[in-house]
Amino acid sequence: MRRIYLITISILFILLTPALLIGQEDSTKVLAMPQTSVHQDGDKNAEDEYTNDQSDKHSEHLNADESTARKYYFNGEYSEAARVFETILDKSSEPSAALYFNLGTSLLQAKQYGKAILMLERAKRLDPKDKEIINNLNLAYSKTIDDFTPNQPFISYISDQISGCFGLAWSITLAIVFTIITVGGIIIFFIGTTRQKRRIAFYVAGAAFFLMIISNLMAWNQYSHYNDHSMAIVQAIQVEAKENGNKGKTEMIIHEGTKVKILETKDNLIKVQTIDQSEGWIPASSVQRINPLPKEN
Repeated sequence: MRRIYLITISILFILLTPALLIGQEDSTKVLAMPQTSVHQDGDKNAEDEYTNDQSDKHSEHLNADESTARKYYFNGEYSEAARVFETILDKSSEPSAALYFNLGTSLLQAKQYGKAILMLERAKRLDPKDKEIINNLNLAYSKTIDDFTPNQPFISYISDQISGCFGLAWSITLAIVFTIITVGGIIIFFIGTTRQKRRIAFYVAGAAFFLMIISNLMAWNQYSHYNDHSMAIVQAIQVEAKENGNKGKTEMIIHEGTKVKILETKDNLIKVQTIDQSEGWIPASSVQRINPLPKEN
């Protein structure tokens, strides 16, 4: 029995190590770029939150364009910083969460809230647990006009909240771990030499099986969010959502920075849904998808 426990612990250690390494790699990638939190009214404490020592430490990782963008940013020339970051983005075949974050933060400081939200949402898609991304994204949303009341099913809300606590790598790792524990418990249940051991194995296998299901659901939820192409951010200053294409009455007026779900596409129009489940047709050119379709890249 002791040998089985040792083998189980060794397997858990082997499985958990990649998830830890993945988390560390993502954090380093983001910290290699200027991670300055944005405060109300565009104020910032850049020197307090990103010291000269940190700047020197990470400067070797930055190319000339990135260094230029940083100089613009810390000199308060946010529009110029955003322009340079956009140039870097156009040249990048696989943009990182750090790049989207820096571009989004520069746009946020420049008070271009619609584009800032789009870039920060793209950063969050790649790194959903990063606190700096979440904080700046929440601040950007607080600057928008629309304030729709969420109308999300309770189960869906709980699922999103729980999934948000874990990355995709962690969810998959936990699913594998609990699967192994379930199988191990079943094996011990059948080969256990005493009734007490079989009883313990039964309860352990049952609990692990339940957690395995939860972990798989979390992993699937994370994977679905990552590959979802339906969510978009309104980029037009103001757009009227019609009942039936360009015809019919106006269902609602949507402003820049509002997050919508694309339900249907027809010619140059799209049917969108806001978080309060209101629906209407708007021009396709008035929004940009958080996760662009392949042809839009």
